[in-house]
This record gives sequence, C-alpha cells and structure tokens, in this order.
Amino acid sequence: METNAIYQKKAGSSYPRLFVVLSGLLLLAAGLHILFAEELWPGYAPDTGNLMRSQLLAITMGITAARILFTLLYLLRRSMNWEEALGIPFAFLLYFVFYGALVRYNPSGVGWLEWAGFVVFFAGSAINTGSELARHFWKQKPENKGNLYTKGGFGLARHINYTGDIIWVSGMACITASPYSLLVVAFIFCFFAFFNGPMLDRYLAERYGDQYIAWEQKTKSLIPGIF
Repeated sequence: METNAIYQKKAGSSYPRLFVVLSGLLLLAAGLHILFAEELWPGYAPDTGNLMRSQLLAITMGITAARILFTLLYLLRRSMNWEEALGIPFAFLLYFVFYGALVRYNPSGVGWLEWAGFVVFFAGSAINTGSELARHFWKQKPENKGNLYTKGGFGLARHINYTGDIIWVSGMACITASPYSLLVVAFIFCFFAFFNGPMLDRYLAERYGDQYIAWEQKTKSLIPGIF
C-alpha cells in the first residue's frame, strides 16, 4: 500500500466513518464514567479526584468530541478507509480514558497550571478548527478549484491544524497535572512530525506539484519559522 493512501480521494464505504463516530462517543462515555462514577466497576470504588479538575477535563473532553465529530461529518469531504479509521479511536482512548484515569487518581487542588491549561486548550482548539473552517470555505469557491490552500494559518505552517491539535492536547495535559500526560503530548507531536505530516506532504506534492514545492520551501511544517 502506498504511504499516502489514506489521503486518496476516492469513493469508499461509510462504515469506517461510522465506526469512528460510535467509538468516539463510547470512549467519551467511558471517560466521563471514570471521572464521576462512584464505582468504576461493581465492587471497586476508588476515591474520586478533585471535582473542579474533573469538571474542567470533562468540558474539554466534550468539546473535543464535538469538534472531531463536526470535522468528520461536515468538514472531511474525502472518503475514509479502515487504516485511518482504526487509528483515531486510539487517540480518543488517550484523551478520554487515559487522561480521565489520571484525573480520577489525582486529588490535589486546582491551581494556575490547570486554569492555564484550560485557556491553552481553547487556543489550540481555535487554531485547529478555525484553520480547517477557513480552508473549507475557501475551497468551496469555484475559482479555487484545483488550487492549494496556503492562506491564513497555513501561511505560517503547512500543518497548522496539527499544530492546534498539539496545543489543545497539551492544554488537557496541564489540566490533569500529571507528568504521565506528557507521554501523550510527546506521542502526538512525534506522530504529526514524523508520520502523518510527512505522509500528507508526499500526497500534496503529488497532487499539487509546483504549488506545493513553492509552499514547502517558504513554510515550515508545524512550528512557524522553526520546524
């Protein structure tokens, strides 16, 4: 299979997309259960963590699920295959279940770190969804058909939407106030920097040719002016 196969725009089954939607909702429910249920399972009722921290994380989890579902059901016009669909629930597992468990077992008080993380989460979410929306509306115009979108945030970084992902995931990590959450941030950064980003680059280079080459030469991948 070609490395950029998941980006090929071709007709396909709706089942992979449905699988992602249902698994996302189930894992969101699991995360909320971990945060707030008296018993995690019958006979096992560990102390709940700090209620304010749990509420902050629950808000970010709900917003994350809503944004990802909005992207899948409205913004993502291309087909989705099973290779892509099977990877997304793993991210849900990290954001909802793993982060939820870290918060459940953290009774410490909420301070500036958690509130800063809450703000960072919204900033990253705005960068991610805002850049996706701007590109979506630009591509709806007939005169832009067949052209590469390099405006707005994408003029700062070729994958500015992924940059937003890394930022909001970091914000959620701050809310957990657990050093273990940094493993998720590191994983997400490496995934976008060394796997998904380069794979998308190859696809864009094939599809847009000289347009992409000119953009790549003057625009960094994830961190404007740096990386």
